[in-house]
Amino acid sequence: EKLESAGLGFYVKATETQQKLGKIPLRQLVYSVLDLPPSMRPLVYDFGQLDDSTENDYTKQMVHDRCSTVVDLNETNCINAVANVLTWSQSYMKKRTDECSFVSLRDIERALIVFKYFYEKNSKFEELIAAKAKAE
Repeated sequence: EKLESAGLGFYVKATETQQKLGKIPLRQLVYSVLDLPPSMRPLVYDFGQLDDSTENDYTKQMVHDRCSTVVDLNETNCINAVANVLTWSQSYMKKRTDECSFVSLRDIERALIVFKYFYEKNSKFEELIAAKAKAE
C-alpha cells in the first residue's frame, strides 16, 4: 500500500493484478522467482525425491537430534510419535494439487524448532490456562 500510494511505478493495485500465486498477489511475496535463462537450462539437474522410507529415516534422526537435548522428550516412544506425525504431514502435503505440495526436510526442521519452543514454554501456558480457568 505504501508503494502504491507513493506512486513508485505501482499503477495497478496489488489486489487488481493478474499475477497471483493462488490468491496472493505476487507483489506481496517476500521474493519472486524469475525464469531461468535458456543458456543455463543445460546445467539444471533434477536430483529427484527421497522415497518414503528414506525420508522417514531422516525425519526420525532429525527428531532424535532435536529432542535429545530436552530431558522429557528423549524417549523412543515420544521421538517415534513426533516423527510419525511429521512424516504423515509431509505425506499429506505432497498429495495436495496446489503450490503447497512442495515440501522438504527444511519444513521438518522448522516444525521441530516450533515444537521445541512450545514444549519448553509449556509450563507458562499451563500457568496462563490455570489462571484463566480460576478467573472464570
